[in-house]
Amino acid sequence: MASQIFSLTPNSTDAESDVDVWELVSTVGGDTKHAAIASNSAIRYLRSDTSGDDNTFGFSGGSDIPDDAVIQWLWLYIVWGSSVANEPMELRLQLINGSDSSTFYTEVLELVGPSNTGKVLTTQSQGNYALKTTSDGSTAWTKTEMENLKIRLEVYDNSTTNNDTSNFLEIMQVRVDVMCKTTFPGQFGVADVTYNAESDMNITEGTTEITNGTAELNLK
Repeated sequence: MASQIFSLTPNSTDAESDVDVWELVSTVGGDTKHAAIASNSAIRYLRSDTSGDDNTFGFSGGSDIPDDAVIQWLWLYIVWGSSVANEPMELRLQLINGSDSSTFYTEVLELVGPSNTGKVLTTQSQGNYALKTTSDGSTAWTKTEMENLKIRLEVYDNSTTNNDTSNFLEIMQVRVDVMCKTTFPGQFGVADVTYNAESDMNITEGTTEITNGTAELNLK
């Protein structure tokens, strides 16, 4: 089996039950929050200056994972920025099982805004927080869980030192990469093959190569 990566991108926004949610900033008519953070566009993003604001998003792409794939790990990418340079902030994220609303994983990311507010930064699971290799610490991920995976993003604190409480935490893109072991053509098991010649068979040119298995000759 060989390794292959499948990318999950936001494709839905859960119903908003209150007003404590991320604000959509976009110049695209009819835009949605999930489409904005799937695009990685500088003119389409989410922002909030209020601790407690949150939204939950579903993903597409899980159905592309082969049924026989062995999921090795998840790799999360978040592209973000801030309206105040060098501002320390905290973003709380949760990976959620959309089939029963249980929580797979919770993490609070400690962020410091870029030195230039016109720039963005990327946080990814490798090197920033624990790599998520199982759904519960011991059980391997399944394709069904990837098809139902959701992420909740919450502004945990828009200014942890209260340096500038008017600071906006901004989210430009979210993506989950799923590393799998999959079976590609040419990697299937070798089956026994039998050829019964009805008459004498002469090899007059070329090379006959047997790379695996047993060749049996019955001489008459």
